[in-house]
Amino acid sequence: MNKIKAFIKNIIKSNISLEYVYLDLKRFLREFYLKFFISDARLLKKLYQKNFKKELNLNDPQTFNEKIQYLKLQQRALIHSYMVDKFKARDYVAKKINNNILIPLLWVGNDPKKIPYDQLPNKFIIKANHNSGPVIIVKNKSTINKKKIVKELALQLKTNYYLYNREYVYTNIEKKIVVEELLGDNISDYKIFCFNGNPQFIQVDIDRHIKHKRYFYDLDWNPLDFNLAFSKNIVSFGKKVSKPHSLETMINYAKILSEGFPLLRIDFYEVDNKIYFGEITFYHGSGFEVFYPDHDKWDRILGEKISL
Repeated sequence: MNKIKAFIKNIIKSNISLEYVYLDLKRFLREFYLKFFISDARLLKKLYQKNFKKELNLNDPQTFNEKIQYLKLQQRALIHSYMVDKFKARDYVAKKINNNILIPLLWVGNDPKKIPYDQLPNKFIIKANHNSGPVIIVKNKSTINKKKIVKELALQLKTNYYLYNREYVYTNIEKKIVVEELLGDNISDYKIFCFNGNPQFIQVDIDRHIKHKRYFYDLDWNPLDFNLAFSKNIVSFGKKVSKPHSLETMINYAKILSEGFPLLRIDFYEVDNKIYFGEITFYHGSGFEVFYPDHDKWDRILGEKISL
């Protein structure tokens, strides 16, 4: 039986069209169940139990991850969707700060077949505006498989991202494809956690496409005693990651962009000492990431920083 399954799996993977028909069918069936057979609260309780092996308290949330689940059920204003929309967020950032920190936009549209490759530079990045990944990084457009890119993007545009983790902020978004300049092959990602408009600490992701590692620092760039991740494989302590040249400016920008919200993560890149805005995230890890080394301790401590 296992040999038969492996044989069928290899056939599907060897044919791009067949592979995406299969993936689309899986998406449809999964979303049909999520939409019609399980409520928001019930799904969140189920996922929370699976990830943390304990019951989710939505009536009186205390921890970092519990409060994220609570906020997911409560935050339903249009401004939330506007801020996480990877296309419209550009306008939000330009109005709050300026457009000089935006990654150069190369193209936007809703049909993956109309991406004007002939007009694009050799390197660029493609992403959907309504989800939290994945992205398509193009380092040499002469080697890309355009058919596969069309299939991948078409699947992303069909996906109702809200249903999977009940992040309502991802509804009310007109789905689009965004093509931006590729800033570099392997740049560091600086994610600033803000509580009630006050930046508190910074997550740094390095070597994401080589050997992904994650570190946490305070605002003075001192290493912190905790880490937070989906996988322990990317957790790291001790190494001193270089302090970004524009750290103070990043922190100030994060404060401006997060004002008025109980919890926001504001992401930036720095290339040649220049800041670029990445994205705004309301629910880090959808509230399902694990703290290391002592989950319960840090989940409780950081939960106290979120005022509901």
